[in-house]
Amino acid sequence: MNDEKWVDINNLSDILGVLKETLRRNCLANKYVYKVQKTGKFKHYQILITSLSQVHQDKYINELEPKNNDIDFEIYTNAPEWARKQADKYVNLFNLTAGMNFKQIKEFINNWNSKYPENKTSYSSFRWAKRNYEKDGITGLISKYGKRKGQFKIKNEYYEYFKSLYLKEGSPSVAICWRMTFGYARQFEVLQANDFPSWWSFERKLKQEIPQQAIYLARYGQQAWNKKYAKYISRDYSDIVAGAFWVSDHAQIDIAVMVNGKVCFPWVTVFRDIKTSKWLGWHLHFESPNSDHIFQAFY
Repeated sequence: MNDEKWVDINNLSDILGVLKETLRRNCLANKYVYKVQKTGKFKHYQILITSLSQVHQDKYINELEPKNNDIDFEIYTNAPEWARKQADKYVNLFNLTAGMNFKQIKEFINNWNSKYPENKTSYSSFRWAKRNYEKDGITGLISKYGKRKGQFKIKNEYYEYFKSLYLKEGSPSVAICWRMTFGYARQFEVLQANDFPSWWSFERKLKQEIPQQAIYLARYGQQAWNKKYAKYISRDYSDIVAGAFWVSDHAQIDIAVMVNGKVCFPWVTVFRDIKTSKWLGWHLHFESPNSDHIFQAFY
């Protein structure tokens, strides 16, 4: 699809299998590029195909341009045996689960994995394979692992822009960052979504260059990183006698109470035995912690 193509929301709804109202709401939420034409009292929405998600673009193209089965067969025949077995497995699973809903498919896959542990799959892998099969036929199931390892068609300036969006605390998902990067790239050159590297290409490049811990730290902050990745030394309490060591701390209670006509969340200051975890003394208070509260809890 090389030209800018606008499709009426009614036709798009039938092709994609998405409710017309869902598409309309997505337009109003600016998830798609759209335009509105009025005929009397009625509004007709048209959506720019290249502004759809890659999955929906592929599905739309697939409906208009049937696959060449001869080419599929040739690629399948020339593929290595392990790749053909993988493709055969998924085609068989598609046939066995035809007409099933989400829960039934998940249950079927769990039973399949129990019966055939040497030929396991997961629901996410099943969905990924089915999308590829709907898009490219048997060709989409032939693994291309290793053929393009280390090769990326991502321009460095677009990759750096993607990183600046993604590697921030509280930043959106990788798919949204990719859409923003695509919009940024279109300011400098004429691009269609099919010509732009996919979001998983950006993510794969990022994960190959930056450690997972560093990505997690950038996106979720130091406190979350400490809980997930920070190293710690386990304490040995076996030689400690009960009552030998005490520890003290404050904590704010997650319960709202009314005090003098104002709503507040009370604090508790506690002394605790480090061996038995028994509370030895505590003090409830409504003000922020200070030394008086520590003395009161100790008393």
